[in-house]
Amino acid sequence: MPTARRALMVLAIAAMVIVGPAGVARSAPDAPGGASPALPKNAVVVSEFAPWFFPQTLRVEPGDEVVWSFSDARTLHTITFLTGFDEPAKTITIVGRKGTARQQFTKPGVYVYVCAIHPYMDGQIAVGANPLPQFIKAWPPTSPTGLVAPQVRGRGEVWVDTQFQTRPNREAPGTITVVDAATMRVKAVIDGDFNNPHNAMVSWDERYVVQTNWHQNYLTIIDAATRRIVKNRIPVGESPAHTHTTPRGKVVVTINAANRIAVLDLAKAVDPAVPAAQVPVRYIEVPLGPHGGWISPDGKTMVVANALSGQMSIIDLDAEKVLTTVDLSKMTDLDGKAFGANLPLYAAISPNKRYAATTTVLLTHDKLLQGRVVFQDLRDPANPKVVKIVRVGAVPIQSPFSPDGRYVVVANTGSANASVIAVNYDDPAKIRVVSEVAAYKGAHGVAYGFKQGGGFLAYVTNKYAPVLTVVDLSTSPPRKAGDVHLGPDAWGGNGVLVIKPRPAH
Repeated sequence: MPTARRALMVLAIAAMVIVGPAGVARSAPDAPGGASPALPKNAVVVSEFAPWFFPQTLRVEPGDEVVWSFSDARTLHTITFLTGFDEPAKTITIVGRKGTARQQFTKPGVYVYVCAIHPYMDGQIAVGANPLPQFIKAWPPTSPTGLVAPQVRGRGEVWVDTQFQTRPNREAPGTITVVDAATMRVKAVIDGDFNNPHNAMVSWDERYVVQTNWHQNYLTIIDAATRRIVKNRIPVGESPAHTHTTPRGKVVVTINAANRIAVLDLAKAVDPAVPAAQVPVRYIEVPLGPHGGWISPDGKTMVVANALSGQMSIIDLDAEKVLTTVDLSKMTDLDGKAFGANLPLYAAISPNKRYAATTTVLLTHDKLLQGRVVFQDLRDPANPKVVKIVRVGAVPIQSPFSPDGRYVVVANTGSANASVIAVNYDDPAKIRVVSEVAAYKGAHGVAYGFKQGGGFLAYVTNKYAPVLTVVDLSTSPPRKAGDVHLGPDAWGGNGVLVIKPRPAH
């Protein structure tokens, strides 16, 4: 492979993608209750604050050992090398709180690594070589200028998980920024005992918001009217990513660092007589790494992307069991070849339960970071049929169906834009991208809200810009309506939801 192409591939992979660990051992934790030992030479401290690995760039000599200290970690992380070793995506360990990891480097070169669970955590070890300047990360990123405010107006409130925003005297980052859709201005910031709040969902009666804490193991329940925390630190499993609610009061949570989905009863979760640690939790076993998913409006069917295993699952929520799992690596791509290695990050289900749409990132050398949305017919949910594969931008993440089922808006974190797909239920061959909307680095979350005067707006979050991008779906084709500035330090836009009113979808 030519040197320039290899360097570009390395840069793109380390910044944007994750590859699932397989068969790796967990490191033993340090002895509990003891004093923290002095850091050895060539130490990297793993933290829940950006830029996550300190130092993010470390230079050593051949033969040196590097030690990663997880004394500041609050959940599981991996050390997964994407370059330097002959073995691709070499995961040396999965480490939890207070653990350590060690690796000796004998061959000169630059070793780029990520946390496979939280892929924006990246670092480099330069062994007898100069570090790659592209990976000397400055934080915070440069904020965009010249924003144009939306001229359209929406209804309700838009809650944005500003996951990387810091507050004084907090052990971990994260806030929720609330935007008034009628004025397109920030109206409140919810600060609480969060740890990288990643995604949230409102209950069907709009009384409560359920919030995940991705760099910990717990849920937070918030009163939607007062914005006060009702109950916190409900343990569900390491790295809870996405959460959903059903009309009959179930709370469903993907446990990203495991192979299961948690199910709770909302009534128990909000009951003041039930302590947070005693809220009953049931589990549905799925392939490793469930991340983004969606539930049908009747609350009976869930689709989920299992990021660390290259698969997506369809779940019967009444029976709380998996109906079927689809191996995306075996799917035939647009050129007639199999997908091969891929990273599915999100699955959605149409309001009429006809289609599932799953975003995935291709990881083969010839299609590195290209995005695909796989549409499957769910009329027989135990035997889904692929009806269309659509190419979108680089590293697509969230991709829910609009409330009327007409569109799927896809946030492309790698190409800093959103792809708007028009959905056709009569002829799936006509499903296609009808517009591309400019967003910002790390485009991530998508939610829909009512537009004043009729129609819907799509709200797109951006991890590396304190900006909420607004898309008008009532125009033909849909187009960008403008951007809402969330505040000078409101970084990490990930999950997003619209309430008061919440569109039923």
